[in-house]
Amino acid sequence: MKKLGALLTGMIAGFGLAVLAGFVQADRIYISGHLVPYGMVLAVSMVILSALWLARAFQTRLAAVGLVSVWVVFTFYFAMAKPDSDQIIFKTWYSTTYLFATAILGGMVCSLPPLSQTKVPMYTRQDIQIENQESTFND
Repeated sequence: MKKLGALLTGMIAGFGLAVLAGFVQADRIYISGHLVPYGMVLAVSMVILSALWLARAFQTRLAAVGLVSVWVVFTFYFAMAKPDSDQIIFKTWYSTTYLFATAILGGMVCSLPPLSQTKVPMYTRQDIQIENQESTFND
């Protein structure tokens, strides 16, 4: 049941990220006459880091697989030209780079094992006193 919850959470996050990143990737700025598509880098980073975080939080790849698969379906749907509605993702070099770079990197993230969660050791007052006494004997 935990894995099904991870998959469903990833799928819901994938839809939200597809909508959000679909608009963010179009942000760009001109600096000294040069186009800098910072939105593309920001959108790719959002999707990839979210997939890594979900896989680590649930300790299963299914969360990342759900996120990336739903993201791919909806993002490519947003990029298709439809005669009855507006197109969200246009055919520019930075939009195409966003689509394919995120799809490739997302597939790579889904194949990674989930990162382990580090546990910070809890020290008691007695442990600290013992360490302090040992360090005075060694000096």
